Amino acid sequence: MNTTTRDLTASIRAETVRLGHWPAFWIVLGTWILLNLTFAYLFNYLAYTSGESGAMSDGLPRDVLLGQLMPAAVPEVFTQGMSMFGGALVLILGALAVGSGYGWGTWKTVFTQGPSRAAAVAGLLVALSAVVLALVLVAFAVDVGIATVIAVGESQPVTMPALDDALIGILTGTAILGM
Repeated sequence: MNTTTRDLTASIRAETVRLGHWPAFWIVLGTWILLNLTFAYLFNYLAYTSGESGAMSDGLPRDVLLGQLMPAAVPEVFTQGMSMFGGALVLILGALAVGSGYGWGTWKTVFTQGPSRAAAVAGLLVALSAVVLALVLVAFAVDVGIATVIAVGESQPVTMPALDDALIGILTGTAILGM
C-alpha cells in the first residue's frame, strides 16, 4: 500500500472515530430520525385515525393516508421530508464536523504534522459520505419497521416495497442528503 492510500485510510479511520465519539453527531442523527418519523408517520397516522382531512394531512382521503403508511410506500414517503429537514441537518453536521476541527485546533495539527491536506480533507468527506449512506439505510429500516407495525395494527396486508423501488429510494435519499 503506497503512502497516499495509507494516509487516506488513516484519515478515514480517524474521522470515523472522531465522529462516532462526538455527542453532537448522535444528537443531529437522532433528530433526523425523530423528525422523519414525526412528519412521515405520526402526523399522517393521527390524521388517518381521527378521520379528518385537515392541514396536517393536506386534505387527503383516509384510504390515501393509509396507503402512505404502508411498507410498500416507504421508498417514496421517507424521501419526501429529506429535502426540508434532512438536508438541513446533514448540512449542519458537515459544518460542525469541519468547523470543530478549526475551533479545536485539530486541523492545524493535522495539516502540519499529519498526512497531506488532500488526504485529511478526503478522509473527512469519505467519512461523512459513509455517515449519510448509513443514515439513509437506518431511516429506511426504521420506516419499514414502523410501517409494518402500522399495517399489522390496522389489519392490512404487509407488502414490502419492491427491491428496485427500495434501491431507488435509498439512492435518492443518499443523493438528497449528500448534497
